[in-house]
Amino acid sequence: MMMMVVMMMMVADARGLLLLLGLTAVHSFAAGGTFFVSVEDTLSAELGRDLKIPCTTDADLMKLAVQWYIVKPEGRTRVYFKKAEVKFPSDDPLYKGRLSIVDGVSLVVKNVSLVDQREFICSITLGATEAKSTHVNVYANPRLELSPSTEPLIVNNEFQNVAVCVAEDGYPEPKIVWFKNSNPINEDVEVEPEVKKNNQGLFTVSSVLRIRPQKTDMGSLIHCSVTTVDGTTEIETPPATTVTVHYPPEAVSLEVFPNFIKEGDTVTLTCVTDAFPPPTYTFFKGSTRVAAACNNNTCKIPYINRHQGGVYKCEAHYTASPMQTTAKAERQINVHYIERLRIMGIPDGEVNAGDNITMTCSASSSGNMTYHWNKDGERKEDGSVLTRLHVSSYDSGSYTCVAQLAEGSMSVDKTVTITVKGLEMWIIIACGAAAAVVVLIIPLSIVLICKKNKRGEMTVNEDRNDTVPEEIPLTDVENRTEEKNSTADAEIAAGKPDVIINT
Repeated sequence: MMMMVVMMMMVADARGLLLLLGLTAVHSFAAGGTFFVSVEDTLSAELGRDLKIPCTTDADLMKLAVQWYIVKPEGRTRVYFKKAEVKFPSDDPLYKGRLSIVDGVSLVVKNVSLVDQREFICSITLGATEAKSTHVNVYANPRLELSPSTEPLIVNNEFQNVAVCVAEDGYPEPKIVWFKNSNPINEDVEVEPEVKKNNQGLFTVSSVLRIRPQKTDMGSLIHCSVTTVDGTTEIETPPATTVTVHYPPEAVSLEVFPNFIKEGDTVTLTCVTDAFPPPTYTFFKGSTRVAAACNNNTCKIPYINRHQGGVYKCEAHYTASPMQTTAKAERQINVHYIERLRIMGIPDGEVNAGDNITMTCSASSSGNMTYHWNKDGERKEDGSVLTRLHVSSYDSGSYTCVAQLAEGSMSVDKTVTITVKGLEMWIIIACGAAAAVVVLIIPLSIVLICKKNKRGEMTVNEDRNDTVPEEIPLTDVENRTEEKNSTADAEIAAGKPDVIINT
């Protein structure tokens, strides 16, 4: 009984307070004045988090009264009242203990739930009353899980499951989007969605992606995502899955390295195909299986010789289910060689000066040959035959024949040294000829100086005006002159040339 009395007194006090506030509001209204109220048109609230609904005004916060309403199908319901220090939160079971006022007029809703997706009204009274409404959208980001298909994809022009994407406990209903290599998939695909809703109103959506696998899909990255209410919320996405496609070999080729094979090389045979998973390989020379040094799709032939040339084959055996097939390829291998290089025509390497020489170069090989000659490292002539006529010391030196296969870079060479004999005799002859020329020049000079007159007499140059000394008798002079003339006559008779002496 006492409890009921107390409750009646409290209700009476509350009514009295409301009456007082009502009178104050009427008084403020009578006082007049204008102000504004502003809220956002829409707000997004994440499920389970706190939401602040901003409301702004230029009215005096110490004098105004603020009331918040929610809109239900049957009408609006006040959920909070505040004036000065007096506060009346709602007793509504949906909002009891979840509402508060901040910044004087803004409303805070704690632990947002799906029931909060509705219209809220901010109403301010200060003499007059202004009210504005905002709509709250509640969202819940789903948990994403991506599971690739356990069955292999096979190139057969049929739709096959690639992966399943599940968006769990999302709100509103998640829309799953598929991507291939970061680009949305929207062509030649099938998507099978399935939607479930739990007792809390949250949605779980699963989507199965189906494609017609192609070889080009091998290694592609597939992932999924969901669209959100505002289109900007980041949702953690699971790692992408890599597409694996099974397909048999359509073609196979046999690659040989190196391209130009010489005796002694190590040759590598590689069987190449685009099948997946990789097939098994077998190598043959003719009909004989090659087993040594073979690993997977590669075989090595060390120190190959000319007898190992021929037609080589490889077979790719594809045994992956459900199709089994064998592809083949072959290649002709030619082993090149040069041997027995010889230079003929100069047995001992020595020739006599003035001789003619001809040297011929020849070799055995696996193909057409070209030849050229070098002398002392300098290229001189092309061809297998080298001819020199009337050799001299200039022709002495080292001669190298270079033999090369016309279809490759393989070459060999051989060198001979040519020595021209008889060089010392030529030097003696040349020196003797020079000495003879010197000996002949001296008498010729004397001949040019001396010349005899026609009568065989010796005359004295009249231009010099020489006189005979007085102490010599004239008869002696005449006698001496006659002696000289006799001597000259005798020399003329002996065949000596005329000599004229000018004194």
